[in-house]
Amino acid sequence: MGLHRGFSLIEMLATVAVAAVLAALAAPAFRELVIRNRLVTYSNDVISAVNFARSEAVRRGLPVTLCPSTGGTSCTGSWSEGWIVFVNKNDDNPAVVGEDDIVLRVYPSLADDYSMHASPVLVDHITYRADGSANEAGVFSLCHRKELTGARAVILTHLRARVARDTDGDRIPNIDAGNMIDCVNPSLAARP
Repeated sequence: MGLHRGFSLIEMLATVAVAAVLAALAAPAFRELVIRNRLVTYSNDVISAVNFARSEAVRRGLPVTLCPSTGGTSCTGSWSEGWIVFVNKNDDNPAVVGEDDIVLRVYPSLADDYSMHASPVLVDHITYRADGSANEAGVFSLCHRKELTGARAVILTHLRARVARDTDGDRIPNIDAGNMIDCVNPSLAARP
């Protein structure tokens, strides 16, 4: 008899069973990693857009506005549906993309199950003036299925933007003096 190489049926079934168990254990962790990475990317996009608008306002010596935009040409819709950065020559309030205004960048909508909301003062736009200061200060929230755990928040002051930190280790962003308590109205924070 010659030497036989290969696997028996029992060895193959055992290997497949072990692989299935390992895949089932890894899937939830991988899903959480994908969600976390997407929220980090979205918060980085917001910071990038804010910094770009501010620098363009200073460079051009004109107001530059960020506003929610469904189609990428006007200020319509919600922040989750995308947003634009444009030179707002008239400094309109509420912001309107006029004939003389220039759309500088268009940001796409967020993926399904993700949302971006703003404080009431930022719900329709934020404008940076030629001196680099913003017309308002507030908070943007970025959530998956409106869940606070693992959410991200971007805090805008009149001069800069920063990602809110989780200072108490509960995986909920801390704004003001406590945890953000609502994805839809991120200006609210639980007080200690």
